[in-house]
Amino acid sequence: IRAADAGKHILCEKPLALTVAEISNLFDLARSHNVALKVGFVLVNHPFYAIIKKYISELGGIQTVTVVNNATEGELQPDWYWQKERSGGWFMVSEIHWYHLFAWLTDEANLQVRSAGEVDMNSRAMATFSHIVAGATALTVDHRLTTPRPDVKTTVTITCEHSVITIDDWVPRSITLPSPSLAEPALSVILSAAKDLFALSSSSRKHQRRILCNQ
Repeated sequence: IRAADAGKHILCEKPLALTVAEISNLFDLARSHNVALKVGFVLVNHPFYAIIKKYISELGGIQTVTVVNNATEGELQPDWYWQKERSGGWFMVSEIHWYHLFAWLTDEANLQVRSAGEVDMNSRAMATFSHIVAGATALTVDHRLTTPRPDVKTTVTITCEHSVITIDDWVPRSITLPSPSLAEPALSVILSAAKDLFALSSSSRKHQRRILCNQ
């Protein structure tokens, strides 16, 4: 409220609020002060996902998105993450990234939850599962929080009519495409664009970007 009163644009951590009414009030406030109000959904700004969305019609449209997120909760320090009365729970602070990405990729605002579950221990989420649909397209998120640190890995598989695309890591560091001949010209264009975006190498493996193409 103080930022809006000062005429400053606002980038907010998720969740923006815990109820629809609170969210509506915040956007009304932003509009009344003529400032932008955004939430920190980072995945839709990543070049890999932006490229896929740009050429999605050439790929035949998305059929399914599957997220397997083997994570560890040991690196998550803030206590508010685990307090549902403050954060809204794990679905609101973590899985919402995937729901937002799915809605953005499919241009579908009306997502339907078909199933969702959470396994808790000592008031902390140990695993979650959710199945979301948008029309004929489905999203499945399988999130484990008890993975040993060396085995932490996130894999996103996007199945389209003409191809299957695999993206590795929560903040993507590699993308695997089928052979461009399987879906010309879209995949060759995506591959070329991706190589251009991540042509620079780094001495640090953590920051390297890899483009893989199955032949």
